[in-house]
Amino acid sequence: MRLQKLIILFSFIIFLSFAPKVFASTIVIADITTDTTWDLAGSPYIIQNDKHVASGVTLTIDPGVVVKLSQGNLLWIDGKLLAEGNADNKIVFTSIDDDSYGGDTGDGDSSTAIRGWYGVIFTQTATPSILKYIVEIYTPQS
Repeated sequence: MRLQKLIILFSFIIFLSFAPKVFASTIVIADITTDTTWDLAGSPYIIQNDKHVASGVTLTIDPGVVVKLSQGNLLWIDGKLLAEGNADNKIVFTSIDDDSYGGDTGDGDSSTAIRGWYGVIFTQTATPSILKYIVEIYTPQS
């Protein structure tokens, strides 16, 4: 009986090791109009339409966070962006179709061609920002 329980437990552990990784995700549905922090617990952050960080507002992105944007979309910075990754935990900006960062948050098909997003744009009203250890993938600028 004890051996049977051990075999079942061992089989369950093996099953879990091959199960797909599940990621939390946060869909950004509105412009950022108050000081906001995007942390690792809510990553990846999904931007499906252009979004603005309002003038006078700070968006802080913690190390290791992944930000995914839909095809052709922009993140407009009218305020301040504090995105300070580190050597071990870079901040990644990529396409919603990119399954290599933050898991599958796009179409559910890892064989689909990756469509690019446009970029992070700092407007004339933007205040001095900090970007360290940032990775930008699938933009015209990357």
